[in-house]
Amino acid sequence: MVTFEEIRKQIEEYEPQSYLLTWNPKVFQWEDFKDCTDEIRRSGQVSISWSVCTKKIQKNDNIFLMKLGCGDDNGIIGYGKALGSIDDCVYNLGINKKPWFIDVSLSFLNEQPFISQAALKREFPRQCWSPQSSGTRVYDNYTNRLAQLFQTQISLLGPSVGVLEEMAVLR
Repeated sequence: MVTFEEIRKQIEEYEPQSYLLTWNPKVFQWEDFKDCTDEIRRSGQVSISWSVCTKKIQKNDNIFLMKLGCGDDNGIIGYGKALGSIDDCVYNLGINKKPWFIDVSLSFLNEQPFISQAALKREFPRQCWSPQSSGTRVYDNYTNRLAQLFQTQISLLGPSVGVLEEMAVLR
């Protein structure tokens, strides 16, 4: 039997993972996208729920939001942290499958990508940057470099907080 102390130690030793959530505007209309970006401008973050294909996402895991289906506008458009683990949802998409949802606190969100999909494919060729569903884990050996690239893009923007009107996209 696992002791409380062993469980506590496992939790303390947990290294956050990085996951890709995907959004294709041609498939899903994000009705309150502008409200989300406005909230980040006001408070520095916004909480959203997103459907995923995995139950492995844990609290404080890194979340990168990928925009897909838009050609040159494909790429990472957001970053945040998982607020908890996956909750089973009693919501049915009409395909006899129950989706899982993750609550995420986004601290960056922009309609145009911070890092283009083309740059991601060049820099990280083994990672799938066009996943068909949300919740793909970023390879461990890519996580630090991806975070550095994202941070570099953000630091180029100066004092802007979270949402950017215009920026130089890493292409």
